[in-house]
Amino acid sequence: MSAMKVCTTLVERERQTRHLAEVFDACVAGHSPVAVLSGPPGSGKTALLGWFRDLAAREGASVLGAAASPQERDLPLGVVDQLLYDARSLARVAERIGPLMAEVAADSWHDAMLGAEQQSTARALRRLCSAFADVAQVAPLVIAVDDTQHADLASQQCLASLIARLRGTRTMIVLTEGDGPAPVSPLIHAALRRNGEARPLRLAPLSGQGVATLLDRFPGLSGAERAGRAHAVTGGNPLLLRALIEDALAMPPDQEPFLVPGEVFAHAFRACLRSAEPAVQAVAQAFAVLEPAFAPARAARLLDTTQEAVERGMAALTRAGLLDAGRFRCRQARAAVLDTLRPDELAEMHAAAALLAYRDREPVEAVSRHLVAVDRIEPEWAVPVLLEAAEQALAAGDAEHALACLRQAESACDDCGRQARILSLKARTKWRSDPSAAAPYLPDLVAAVRDGRLGTRQCAALVHALYWHDRPDLGAEVLDLLPASVGAGERAEGLDEALLWTAFTFPQQAAAVRAHRTRLGLRGASANGATPAALVAAALATAGIDGPAAAAAAEEALHRMRPGGEYPTQAYVALQVLLRIGRPDAAAFWCDALLGPAIAADETTLEALLLAVRAEIVLAKGDLAASAADANKALDLISIRGWGLAAGAVLATLVMTATESGRDEDAARYLGLPVPAGMMRTVFGLRYLFARGLYYLAAGRVGDALIDLRECGQTAVALGCDMPGVVPWRLGLAAAHLAAEERECAARLAAEQLNMLAPEHGMLRGRALRVLACAGEPKHRMTMLREAIELLKGAEDWLEVARAYADVSETLDASGETSRARLTLRTARTIARQCQAIGLLRRMSAGVPAVPAVPSTVGAQACLVQSAAPELSDAERRIVGLVVLGHTNREIASALWVTISTVEQHLTRVYRKLGITRRAELPEALA
Repeated sequence: MSAMKVCTTLVERERQTRHLAEVFDACVAGHSPVAVLSGPPGSGKTALLGWFRDLAAREGASVLGAAASPQERDLPLGVVDQLLYDARSLARVAERIGPLMAEVAADSWHDAMLGAEQQSTARALRRLCSAFADVAQVAPLVIAVDDTQHADLASQQCLASLIARLRGTRTMIVLTEGDGPAPVSPLIHAALRRNGEARPLRLAPLSGQGVATLLDRFPGLSGAERAGRAHAVTGGNPLLLRALIEDALAMPPDQEPFLVPGEVFAHAFRACLRSAEPAVQAVAQAFAVLEPAFAPARAARLLDTTQEAVERGMAALTRAGLLDAGRFRCRQARAAVLDTLRPDELAEMHAAAALLAYRDREPVEAVSRHLVAVDRIEPEWAVPVLLEAAEQALAAGDAEHALACLRQAESACDDCGRQARILSLKARTKWRSDPSAAAPYLPDLVAAVRDGRLGTRQCAALVHALYWHDRPDLGAEVLDLLPASVGAGERAEGLDEALLWTAFTFPQQAAAVRAHRTRLGLRGASANGATPAALVAAALATAGIDGPAAAAAAEEALHRMRPGGEYPTQAYVALQVLLRIGRPDAAAFWCDALLGPAIAADETTLEALLLAVRAEIVLAKGDLAASAADANKALDLISIRGWGLAAGAVLATLVMTATESGRDEDAARYLGLPVPAGMMRTVFGLRYLFARGLYYLAAGRVGDALIDLRECGQTAVALGCDMPGVVPWRLGLAAAHLAAEERECAARLAAEQLNMLAPEHGMLRGRALRVLACAGEPKHRMTMLREAIELLKGAEDWLEVARAYADVSETLDASGETSRARLTLRTARTIARQCQAIGLLRRMSAGVPAVPAVPSTVGAQACLVQSAAPELSDAERRIVGLVVLGHTNREIASALWVTISTVEQHLTRVYRKLGITRRAELPEALA
């Protein structure tokens, strides 16, 4: 759809066009009428005047036109000069126009029209009116002047004289004017009253139906929903509506036009303001600067005018559709108004607005919105306001405004204490989007703590950052420097979160953390008003003792959390607690519940942490592709350096997904990325060592795997977090011992792991049973594997289900049940393929005895299977799918609530349709 000239003049303008036609008929009859069209800016006065001029010209009238403008308001006779320029080609007066134009250009007539010489004024006006009267003798004469409210005083005097002197001639004067808060052309209105002319004919914005009627003319823009949106955005203002349509029509041809204000709309909005009275423009600019805290009284003080004048200006803007119930109709409208101010004017208005808001004791956030737009601020009162506003913005998640406040405060601050506070706030704000950006500030902040220039809240944030970036020595020093005698209100701010992260990352410092909490007087989770961090800390401490209580505390904390909280890590720790106690579904729920708002609030660090947790959850369910996608996105959001010690967690997930997916080169690349030196002595190092050990095991480097997995276990014990939910290192080590043909060690480790697991750890119990079955006596293997498969299916751990089926296949093959072994292996491969576990598929292919060659007739039967498969009924497909997955007839009958006989009958019909004779020949595709 190509852009075209949009015309709105004939929409809801029937009364006005009919009136103009009647007045023109009176002109032809020699009554010399005058028509005045008034309306707010953009209401279509100019378009309607242009329509009438074309109509009069088609009817044979001589038409003279002029348009006043604000830029020429101080140019004497600017409107008259335009009329004379138009009259140069008219019959009978062409030879008289030249001298008149010369007279208009002379300073003497300017002085005369301004009242310096009354006699010269009268003669000049008489000659002008005589020339126009001569024109009217040849044909009706139409004099059309647009926007007379902007006409200069001399031109107004001429127009008033024409109204009085041209009576009785075939002359029609058509004027348009705005509807400002005060009379805009008093001389013209006085002449109209003397001649008994009618009151101005008003133009109003289009109604909702009028907007819909106009939109119906353009393909792709019709419809009640679009009409409602267009009316809401433009208020029915024809100029704005035309601009909105032109923005839509300017979209690329392959896109559906959508009514969104664009550049044309902004230009039209500014044009509306320029055509309004200066007082109305000033009110609009004050409104744009003060919004959303606009009040007529404050705007009056800002503009140094009266409240009544402001209210008149607001009424004019509302009549024009530029405001709606005291608000701009869209953000583009406010931006367009601000663009009408020069940068220095805008800064000056913001400075005045900031001072007014400060004196009126407005919230610091409102004052700071003005201060950040000022060129220079007054440090004695503005810097404290900006610092407090930055604190509030940081707590609310508005990092952009927080940084803007800090930059402005820094430019005017010369106090060392405040400079240290600014530095702390900048570090905290930048940490929220990229923790690596906060690292350069840490040395100076530690020095500020040693000098006593940082408050407790800033020290807490510093402790958190130091432990994140692998500086536990400095973190402990800052904690020791915190005085126990500071006020309780200040003491609690941020310390819960900082100590929570310390306790989670360095479990071996749990006793030190408890000592700090006692010394600093922090309340526990059982106290009234406990913070979310205190609840998470309690859940973390009880995770290995009382799972239900830990789950309740963690979920209560997650329920209270919101994006924008100062420490996103507390959400991460709460989710990890749920994973430790075997509640992956609850963790997944809260992870998704927090992720959407985090993305909407542009909380980069929180989003990355939540993605890392979700990657861990879906990896445990065997969805390798989704796990890799989430972990890679988390690593894209925060660089490996920005992850600090937590890099071990996200890298471990990436290594495990790459290993299971058969992407050995990617796994090696992830293991080659630099990590903090102290990471291996943290909870993140445990997961990293575990992942690296499994990678070595998959690569056949059993010795290296044993070293890493043993170190993982020893570190877990040393850290005091030897819990299966943290990292199941015993199962990994048992698998390595199995690969080394050390079955007794493997069985001992698997049994030890099994004894440590609570009933709710279904996934880990299933994994432990599978490893124990592989390491134990063959006579008990099938029973344990079946139990493991049921547990793993219940936990939806499909990758481990595939491994268990592969183990079942190997057991069956060893006992001589080749057909069942092959069928079960097919099930294992199907599930592994769905998980995209290429590494497991390769290992299964390498470890299974070769299948005897299949006769050529079977190949023909396979073709028949593919062609006949669509003939199977839904019931037959369900049963065959379960058969291919390895279920027995009894299991299928129980699952589908039918008899075993019914299952057998369906299978018989399927065999007949597919031309096969046994289960092993069923195609995998039917799974």
